[in-house]
Amino acid sequence: MKITIERVENGFIVSYMDPDNISEPDVEKILVFGGQADEEDNFVEYGKEMFWELLDLLGLSGTGHNRDRVQVVIVAGDKYEPRQDEELVALDLEYVRMKK
Repeated sequence: MKITIERVENGFIVSYMDPDNISEPDVEKILVFGGQADEEDNFVEYGKEMFWELLDLLGLSGTGHNRDRVQVVIVAGDKYEPRQDEELVALDLEYVRMKK
């Protein structure tokens, strides 16, 4: 599978061809993740949506029953100071499997 990602002013354009798709092996599919150019706060959210879709396309997203799975999470920067209408809440992340 060949995947192309293009970053544009207001989001991302993902195009791909799936040669394993028997009914349409040579058809290029296009996905758009974005919105209005002035919605700067949503740019990270568009990236998150794009990465979730890529995980699904590549078969990496998994389910809660899988031994391993990849997730996309948006977190605040280490030195981020919240705005007046925001608060930072601690997020207990998933368990990470490690060898003993």
